[in-house]
Amino acid sequence: MWDIPAFDSMEFSRTVYRCTVIAGHMQDSAENGADMGHMAHVHHFRAPVMPEVTIDGPIMVAYTKTMYENRWPFNFRASWYGIGYLIGELEFPGIGLEIRTLGAFTQIGPAKWTLRWSHVARIAAFDALPRLLRLLLNTLVVRLYEPWFHMQNMRDKRIWDYKTHRPHPATTPMDRSVLEYRKWAAQFYPPEMETVDSVTTNRPGVPRIEPARMTSRSAAHE
Repeated sequence: MWDIPAFDSMEFSRTVYRCTVIAGHMQDSAENGADMGHMAHVHHFRAPVMPEVTIDGPIMVAYTKTMYENRWPFNFRASWYGIGYLIGELEFPGIGLEIRTLGAFTQIGPAKWTLRWSHVARIAAFDALPRLLRLLLNTLVVRLYEPWFHMQNMRDKRIWDYKTHRPHPATTPMDRSVLEYRKWAAQFYPPEMETVDSVTTNRPGVPRIEPARMTSRSAAHE
């Protein structure tokens, strides 16, 4: 037996979240977090380190170190609990910034799914401040971060719109975590279903469903 863990946001900012309806298959976003190889070309993350991947039944964890725009080194850990629940931990040690992200992915139709992200942040230098001031400043940080994160998601979406899952793709060493992810994710599908491509519709000749309007809102947590 295994349980989905609680999203630990104590001592962080208020939660900022966004829900987006997207055409295609929910595995695209979950797999995206394991695709370290695209980070430099799509998101301008430099000097990626080969991700460390550990698997324990329905739980998979990938950890890597990289740098944004050659100026901001950071550590990133992604923990999947099934293909519909992801906890991301982003740490910029140079400025004491920590961001925690909860991703929830739900297939709501043959070619439509919801992408939900919740974010909280804290800066270590604010810890000595009074609670309300600390909460205000950390919330300002996460509100600035969320639009940037959403912009990165929309860059990924341009890939998802034309993505094809091949049984035997050509890979590079940086694709190790993607292959590990696909092998791990197969346990959540019926045995006769060899790839996610058999249930997705973003393939030539299959009508594409346009994404619905995107919505964004923020919520407080205690």
